[in-house]
Amino acid sequence: MKLGRNFPKVYAVLRELGLDGRALYVERATMANQKVVPLAEVDPASSPYFSLIVVPGQRWQG
Repeated sequence: MKLGRNFPKVYAVLRELGLDGRALYVERATMANQKVVPLAEVDPASSPYFSLIVVPGQRWQG
C-alpha cells in the first residue's frame, strides 16, 4: 500500500493490533535515497506517497 496521507490511519490500526513495535517504514525503496527505519521513528506528516510499511512475521524477529 502506498501510504502518503493514509499513514496515520494505517499506523493506528497497527497500534491497535499490537504490530507497531515490529513494523518497519520503507521510503523510496531501491533508490539511492532509500530509507528503512522502525515505524515509531517516522513523522506521519512527512510520509511521501511512495512509502510503505512492512510487518515482518514472528519467524523473522531477531
